[in-house]
Amino acid sequence: MNQKPVVGTYTDKTEIENIFKDNISYHSKMFDEKVGEFSADPLFEDWRLLNRCVDEFINVPFELSGSADPYLNLEFKMLTAKGKEDFKKVGQLLENDFGPEVASRFNNLALMCMASHFGYQSQNLWQAVGYGLGLSSVSQSINYLQSRRLVFGCMLNLIPIKAIGQKKAPFLDLMNQFLYTIDSCLNGYTNAYYHLLINECITGYEVTFDGNLFKANFTYDNLEAFFLEPERLSLLDQMELRPDVVLLAKTIPRPKNVIFSFNEVANAMALFEGAFKKYSVTGLLEYQELNLLFVHISRFCTDNYHVIVDESDLDGIQLQLKKLKLTPLGNSFTDLINDYAPFQKFQGKYYCTVVLLCRFVYRTLTGALMRNKSFMINSGFVFEDKVEKILINAGYHSTGITRINHKEFDLITTKNGKIYNFQCKNNHIDIAKVGTDYKLMGRLNKRLITYYRKSITKEVNRENLIKTKLGLSGIEHFVISRFPVITQDADILNFNSLESWLGKQNH
Repeated sequence: MNQKPVVGTYTDKTEIENIFKDNISYHSKMFDEKVGEFSADPLFEDWRLLNRCVDEFINVPFELSGSADPYLNLEFKMLTAKGKEDFKKVGQLLENDFGPEVASRFNNLALMCMASHFGYQSQNLWQAVGYGLGLSSVSQSINYLQSRRLVFGCMLNLIPIKAIGQKKAPFLDLMNQFLYTIDSCLNGYTNAYYHLLINECITGYEVTFDGNLFKANFTYDNLEAFFLEPERLSLLDQMELRPDVVLLAKTIPRPKNVIFSFNEVANAMALFEGAFKKYSVTGLLEYQELNLLFVHISRFCTDNYHVIVDESDLDGIQLQLKKLKLTPLGNSFTDLINDYAPFQKFQGKYYCTVVLLCRFVYRTLTGALMRNKSFMINSGFVFEDKVEKILINAGYHSTGITRINHKEFDLITTKNGKIYNFQCKNNHIDIAKVGTDYKLMGRLNKRLITYYRKSITKEVNRENLIKTKLGLSGIEHFVISRFPVITQDADILNFNSLESWLGKQNH
């Protein structure tokens, strides 16, 4: 089609599939045309600077010497006298703590955010963006920028491939030039794949097109708080819920008056080692190769943030590393968006940042631990403890019963004289593969739902054991899935929506 669908509601699976496959083709074409107008030089360098602005903008609250409230409460009302004064005060605060360059980068990004916010507002585009996102204040912008952080990073891999034209734009005009393309094309591209996946997974899926937006009768949220992907066992969960096996890490102090430092890479390794010492992290080949990598490249970080290595140097380092992939493969958005290889190649050099290296540490070691049977088993127990804590905070009483007549149970709770039996499933779903093969992901989703349904049936068949043990007659059974699945079954709950579900039960 390569054109907008007709206004109306669509219910036929094949028709819905064709609409969104065409939608993906359209978005891909529009993105290529937009970026293709520009010259990769200087766009690549400018986009690297924009990413630094974003990284600093998000991390400032954690590094300020005093209260972060003045920063987080700042609204972008620079057209008013008070707004100008508040903006100036925050700029001075940042300059005092981090120097004039950080303050200048903040000022530039804040101005870009304000301009983009009003531009979106005038065109009524925020409704299409969703999630209550906006760019009218520091706090709002942090949420928006965090939600787009992967896409902003992915652009660094796409620009050398796609930017083949001659057009150039001033740095302060970057968001004005590309934000709508990112939101409409790249995010639209991803959203279309999720429509295709949902269409594969449930019956009765309906999509309505009003001439501008698609609205569906079923939505699926694959991310957690702050737009983070779910994990089997996160570093924070391990430190919070298993403090008895966590060793305090010896970290290296960050230099004064900086937001980032190469020391953070070593600290990330130390924190991971201390938190997961139980699983012999230091014996992993990935851990050893990461240490070797950082020894080699530390000298290339000269400003506490950027790492720039000549092509020949990094290629030589890569030859020594068999478990690590330092540069991404592929040349499309689908290939690159979930590739966490830290270096981007441009004009004979490889570029990286301290932030990307820390992410590389975390993703690499977490992935390596998935081979550890003990880690896999214990991650399930930690997940049960995490769910139990949330249930208790919501007014459920944990009975502590894990075995009745040699039959094992996960979480048996009571509330208002009724039994609520929760099974906690930590089955892994690689949501990154949705854009690669939505039909394969759909089949995996259906298998998991079938497995969950059998698990609930099993609990129903032995519920008299629980009733007799607790002396209560009313009982409900639920499965809580750590990785979100697509289902209309009311007794299968996704962990990322558990707290909102519990809130509804209390009303």
